[in-house]
Amino acid sequence: MRKQVRELMLVNRRNNPDYMQVSGLIKKELAVALKFYCVEQEVTITEGLEQAIEFFLTSKGKLSSNGKGEL
Repeated sequence: MRKQVRELMLVNRRNNPDYMQVSGLIKKELAVALKFYCVEQEVTITEGLEQAIEFFLTSKGKLSSNGKGEL
């Protein structure tokens, strides 16, 4: 049931103009660590990536607490 809800969320994100797909190649070690983290935390890879990117950009002062970045 939980998996179905997450899949529905992803479909909704694909059709939502407030979301954008990003991709890139990262070291295998980093990808495996992310997958393990997501399984342990019961979040999707998308949610894990979003959390990691928000943390990174906030720590660099490029994202405010309201989630809006500098353009």
